[in-house]
Amino acid sequence: MQLIHSIIYTALALLCLAACGSKQGEAAQQQADHQADSAAVAYYQLRASGQYEAYVAAMHSCRQTTADYKRHTIDMLRQHQEEINEQKGGVREVKALRTERNAQGTVANVFLTVTYNDGSQEEILFPLVSDHGRWLIQ
Repeated sequence: MQLIHSIIYTALALLCLAACGSKQGEAAQQQADHQADSAAVAYYQLRASGQYEAYVAAMHSCRQTTADYKRHTIDMLRQHQEEINEQKGGVREVKALRTERNAQGTVANVFLTVTYNDGSQEEILFPLVSDHGRWLIQ
């Protein structure tokens, strides 16, 4: 009988430890999602406010490119933002809806809702990649 009680207590203890570990894992996942959300919103706001050099500096794909390629990217971003400003009056607000990360936690797809000054809204997929613990635009 004592052996059965020991087995039951051990099983209960293991269940409690698993539950605690699961909650810690969920908290860590929520923290990583929040960091990705915050990064995506901040990066989108850089672009919307015309800070194209800072936006390009946060692009993982531009880390090892030429200055000419970066200038070309800035020109394309500027042109696209000018179109948004003309058609929709610019960006009023950016909010993160949700984040989906890969199993390794190295890639995050952040879904943003962008509200424009004309009142229209758009959902945008904003991909990020983790680079040495920092989220960068993919």
